[in-house]
Amino acid sequence: GQQVPVLVRPHPQTPGRYRIVYGRRRVLALRDLGQPVKALVRDLDDLDAILAQGQENTARRDLSFIEKANFARQMVEAGYERRIVCDALSIDKTLISRMLSVTDRVPVGVIEVIGAAPGIGRERWLAFAGLLAAEPLDPETARGIIAVSPGPLTPDSRFESLDAWLRSR
Repeated sequence: GQQVPVLVRPHPQTPGRYRIVYGRRRVLALRDLGQPVKALVRDLDDLDAILAQGQENTARRDLSFIEKANFARQMVEAGYERRIVCDALSIDKTLISRMLSVTDRVPVGVIEVIGAAPGIGRERWLAFAGLLAAEPLDPETARGIIAVSPGPLTPDSRFESLDAWLRSR
């Protein structure tokens, strides 16, 4: 079959070595299989590398709202301008503001406990963030609420359980 590309850039201090821009999991899987890796080598600065990562992530699969929001948060925390983050995720200024308002109010640990939650869209996350303003939630409490929730444990159901708990307060 056709191999999905891996993008690398030259290592800044070590000639002949490379840093992976995207395709890290593909490299690990091919290494475990004892297969060679075909990589595209590009001379990218940090900004070009982060743009390439964002575009590859967006193109590879439909990222959920919270996955994009979390990536935007990480880029802003790393010091990238919002304009650059918008370009990397192919989003506009309004959407990045909404994303960051969610990641400002929903602790990273709680997002990690929930997961990608592909069935939960922007409006539900914004409402959830609003509920957290009145009733803060830490990852340990979130895990405890989810542990006693009925039904299958999917990222969407974990969100639903926490949302229902917050609404019952």
